[in-house]
Amino acid sequence: MAPDPDVKAVVVGFDPFFSYMKMMKAASYITKQGCPFVATNLDPALPLKEGCQILVPGTGSFVMAVRHSVQRDPDIILGKPCKPMFDAIQQVTKLDPGRTLMVGDR
Repeated sequence: MAPDPDVKAVVVGFDPFFSYMKMMKAASYITKQGCPFVATNLDPALPLKEGCQILVPGTGSFVMAVRHSVQRDPDIILGKPCKPMFDAIQQVTKLDPGRTLMVGDR
């Protein structure tokens, strides 16, 4: 695998086709090319309806696999409820944080 010099960041998000090859590429770009490591969220599992007999690993499972490989935390986590996302929204929209509510799936 020859690394693509045009890759400027590694974004780890939900991927039902996550593979060893993808993890190897992500880890290589982060460690060998110094690419920023971005995570979309750290959810350990997908929310399923009550009583469901399976557990579907969430994005956090993929992030932690890459994190363990590169031996460092993501540079930024963009999903709710992480502060960088709120700060970006507030900067663009001028929302008053004291009068703002974020609703998610958990």
